[in-house]
Amino acid sequence: MLHHGFGQSGESWEEAGWAVELAKSFTIVSLDALGHGKSDRGGDPSGYLISSRAQAVAGLAAHLGFQKFGVVGFSLGGRAALELAASRCAALAGAVVIGMKARMTAEDVRRITPRVRALRSGRVLSLRQDRQRPNGNDAESLALSLEGVARWRGVWDLIHRIESPLLMVCGDKDPYYLGAHEAARAMRYGEFLALPGVDHDGSFRHSRLSLPVVLGFMARVSGRHLPAGV
Repeated sequence: MLHHGFGQSGESWEEAGWAVELAKSFTIVSLDALGHGKSDRGGDPSGYLISSRAQAVAGLAAHLGFQKFGVVGFSLGGRAALELAASRCAALAGAVVIGMKARMTAEDVRRITPRVRALRSGRVLSLRQDRQRPNGNDAESLALSLEGVARWRGVWDLIHRIESPLLMVCGDKDPYYLGAHEAARAMRYGEFLALPGVDHDGSFRHSRLSLPVVLGFMARVSGRHLPAGV
């Protein structure tokens, strides 16, 4: 189950090279999260909570008949993956969290407020361009998404409950780097992959840097043997 980051869509996994490589070894489902891509826009703000996003991933996996599944989540999707792991979802075999940490600080919340204000101002040029594209993101849904992030407490207080194996992937130029490393060390089955010289977005865009480790990790937690050459 592939959960994209804020402002992206399920297609982003293909554009960045993740989907093709993961599909060689696993059945993949790259979803469009609420407020993104082809999914619904607007609606009840509670649907934009991180806990709701985590439940949506688990619900979709169950709907598709997966008794066990793994999650790869970037940024916003990483929050959902952490939330899912902390909820002790029995069907979760393991998760890869790219560019995210387990703590949510007051400073993190403070930084969100001006971003929400900017989105609702109508002055974000990239969103004006998005409106010209089919399934382009809209400002209100993105604002609701950020407000959902602001209400997330993180999972640090529950990190001792996480029993699923988790691989934390983060660039050392990412503001979340220290927090991601901290989370991996605190988990019972946590692992950490540092990406030298890589920033937050780069950890997603430069998939080739982490795919070999990600594929190996997912193979171990799923009990699969990778094809030769992978």
